[in-house]
Amino acid sequence: MPEAAHAIINFGFTTLGLEAFGAEHFVCNPQSKRVIEKCGFKFVRTGTYHAKLLDKHFDELRYILVK
Repeated sequence: MPEAAHAIINFGFTTLGLEAFGAEHFVCNPQSKRVIEKCGFKFVRTGTYHAKLLDKHFDELRYILVK
């Protein structure tokens, strides 16, 4: 998975001219955290996501990767 993410990030920065990417994952998903950190994202803050269909809140961690 990190290889696919790196390819998308590279495309965004070089071809699309993007300046930054954001990523989030639920606290209960440590596998996503590993991929996000392997791609060089830096932790920004915690947050809460509300799933309307489930009527449930999930704690999440938010990251950024700047060009």
